[in-house]
Amino acid sequence: MKERKEDDERLAALLDARVQGGEREDMLAHLAAADDDYEVFAGTAGALRALEEEDARARRPSRVPSMGRGGWRAPELRTVVVVVTGTVVLLLGLGWVLRGRSPSIMRDPVRLAMRADPAARGLPAGWRLPAPSGSARGRPTGAERDALAVNAGAMLVELAVAVRAHDTAQTQVLAGRLSGQLDPGASHTPLQRIHDHPDAPTDSLTSLLLQATARLADRRAPLELGAWLEAARLAANGENSAFFQDGVSGGMLSRAERLAHGDPAALAAVAEVREALPEGSTPRWDTLENGLGRLLSELSG
Repeated sequence: MKERKEDDERLAALLDARVQGGEREDMLAHLAAADDDYEVFAGTAGALRALEEEDARARRPSRVPSMGRGGWRAPELRTVVVVVTGTVVLLLGLGWVLRGRSPSIMRDPVRLAMRADPAARGLPAGWRLPAPSGSARGRPTGAERDALAVNAGAMLVELAVAVRAHDTAQTQVLAGRLSGQLDPGASHTPLQRIHDHPDAPTDSLTSLLLQATARLADRRAPLELGAWLEAARLAANGENSAFFQDGVSGGMLSRAERLAHGDPAALAAVAEVREALPEGSTPRWDTLENGLGRLLSELSG
């Protein structure tokens, strides 16, 4: 029980931006590798952000300062900190309790970005998402929606990588593209807020990105696949062997085969990726990156 309490307090400090330097990087690395802990962390980040927004909306209409003999009196800073920190710890505690009642959290774009680009170097110079092949046109509506979700998952990974690298220019561009694709004409959405404030603290942008991902839950499987394919392509570009050693690659490629709906070009790309990932040997990096790009292009058509 004592260990759980210490875990809650450490994660609360991370969410509250009270952890810096090497300790923060160590904690993020741990979260990238631990399914259960990351599930609690991501869920709590989203819940805390929702509470903050609800509180802000409640205070916006009538913001009347309290007056006393000494004039306006702000709340004691210590009280505010205690309330915020207590809320975080409470949410974390609920997360630990509910963790076993729901499936493991999806391999979301934020976590995949951490694994594909562990040094937070950002997107390689000239990096571009492969253009959709157009092969999804004419398919049933569900298949077309799957293709859009694959593309969105890939773009969310790129956005997460840009956010972690503090690349405000790429962050703004990618958030704008995604917002136009997923929420045309909408305002105050998580993606629009990222676009409008690309220089906000990394943790705040990450929380918004998690919210944007959660809104696409109705297309979870193709979204995960698109995110994994783009993260894998980035990992191949950086010759990051560790990314492919978690036992996930085979399952994701099987998912890609199912999503291909028998399309010969997509199935050929899956075969190329499998061949470039020989078991027990170093991946053939150039072939792997090219194959992943082709597969992403076919499935996001």
